[in-house]
Amino acid sequence: MDKRILQHHRGRAEMKKPKAQITECTKCGYKALTWGSDKCLQCEGKLEVLASELKKEEIK
Repeated sequence: MDKRILQHHRGRAEMKKPKAQITECTKCGYKALTWGSDKCLQCEGKLEVLASELKKEEIK
């Protein structure tokens, strides 16, 4: 592989996957499962987070 390509891949910032959220629109009451969105798909109102994906930890 070309050295320029290797350097490009090493220096690339990794994007974090957004967490799943259960949201409800404050304007129309529409509930949805979203991944980082803050606007309602139906009325463009603001979404309020009801529940968020939690990271599970193992207890030893």
